Amino acid sequence: MTYYMFLLGGLHLVRLKAALARYAGVTEDEVDISVPDDMERNWQAAVLCTYEPADGDITWSLDIYLRDVDRGDEALAEQLARGLGEPVLYSAQNLPPSAHWLVEADGSRTRARVYEADDEVEALTLTIDAVERPVAALPNVRVEVQPEVIRHHRMTTPVVDGLRMLLADEAEDPAYRDALWEVLNGLVAWEAMTVRMASGWPPDGWYPFEYWQEDLGYRDSLAVDIGKLPHEVAETLNAAVGMFDEDFRAGTAEISGVSPEKAWWWHRAPEPPPWIRKA
Repeated sequence: MTYYMFLLGGLHLVRLKAALARYAGVTEDEVDISVPDDMERNWQAAVLCTYEPADGDITWSLDIYLRDVDRGDEALAEQLARGLGEPVLYSAQNLPPSAHWLVEADGSRTRARVYEADDEVEALTLTIDAVERPVAALPNVRVEVQPEVIRHHRMTTPVVDGLRMLLADEAEDPAYRDALWEVLNGLVAWEAMTVRMASGWPPDGWYPFEYWQEDLGYRDSLAVDIGKLPHEVAETLNAAVGMFDEDFRAGTAEISGVSPEKAWWWHRAPEPPPWIRKA
């Protein structure tokens, strides 16, 4: 398994080798650490680590290959941060590409928004735009929440996935293809929100109020758009909406202060509200 890690401090090869050996459960003789062009390295080693200098807010880039161990990026980054005594950065997910995790020497972890330089430069250049909580090694980097990772964290939507297959022929009918597309997209958002609510608001245990209102807006649209479809198709879709509505009711409670002109789902919210983050 190959991992990509980024250092924010100095490169201590002795500590790095010890940390990698400890993580992989091998002797230090079975860890090879080399520069990219070293053709004489021990290619049969249990751990291959290639290092090269980087620029911006990072100092070194590590390309690590573990032959027999695969415990994930988080465990490896924590081992390296503790072993090196300095922060380690790694990519959190494919989307958005800016999403990273930063692990400090004590093993604590925080999200970091990271951008790669667009200019053509020799060394990899990463800029840390923001972190979710203060990091001593980055006193000048702003601290702010990063809701974009929630936007891109896709929830499973098995009911709507099944409906797409069931209504595949109807989706090709030019008479109402566009209307069905709109309804299914809104239904995905409504199912995903109820699944997210029942799952404890992954990935970070909170949900922006703006996103919550967007989801309620999708529910508003469903109430109108389904009526544009043929009766049999509308019945099938309304049955799914009813299922999600029940899940929504089960996870929310009545709230006050909402305009009476708003539909019933605007008059309910989870308790406690997921947009109020715990300290």
